[in-house]
Amino acid sequence: MTPKNLIEELWRTGFFEKIRTRKEIQNRIFDSWKSNPSNLTMTLKLKSIKKILIKKKKGWIQRSPSIKKEEDIQVYYFEPGKPRTSRKDFVKILDELKGDIKICDPYLNKDTLEALEKLKNAKVKFLTSSKKLNLKVSTQDLKDFKVENRDVEIKGFPHDHLHDRYILVKDRLFLLGHGFSVRNKESFVIELPEKFSKDLIQSLSTTFDIRWKNQKNIILC
Repeated sequence: MTPKNLIEELWRTGFFEKIRTRKEIQNRIFDSWKSNPSNLTMTLKLKSIKKILIKKKKGWIQRSPSIKKEEDIQVYYFEPGKPRTSRKDFVKILDELKGDIKICDPYLNKDTLEALEKLKNAKVKFLTSSKKLNLKVSTQDLKDFKVENRDVEIKGFPHDHLHDRYILVKDRLFLLGHGFSVRNKESFVIELPEKFSKDLIQSLSTTFDIRWKNQKNIILC
């Protein structure tokens, strides 16, 4: 493995959740892989590494949430008072999703549309409430969005059954604390792999499909 690969692997396993000095990084690489790369300082300056790590006065810390093994439960934490960082980290999670995706959120706003635009490799069904108080976007906003996002369908559900906010993919479930408006408030996103939530994924998927086919739904986009 190259020094770049070694640092990325440390990031994936959560090593940079707290500030690490160059010496700590070097020691961990040696302990884990018996490697002592001579160009570690230059590697830490690479653009690809700067995308995942931030250089602080005392060392390096992760810029975006670490990625753990698919069979692990992952909790993504978004700090309060960091709107730009929170949005970037949240969008990064969405950018990794592919295939058929089902999303339930009783609220729809411009933050939602902005985030949905990142799902370029997915076919999305988004179920929200049809109540006007829950819809914070205009008809024109939705029309403009649809022009460039043909693989995203949005329907408004007419009943008061939508409370939880979640994203369903084939083998994972994401529970969204504050929905798609991850900005100034402290927030969490919990990722549950199929290993821990197979029955729940199947149950939510069945319920979602029934609600999606409701003849009283309003096609919003």
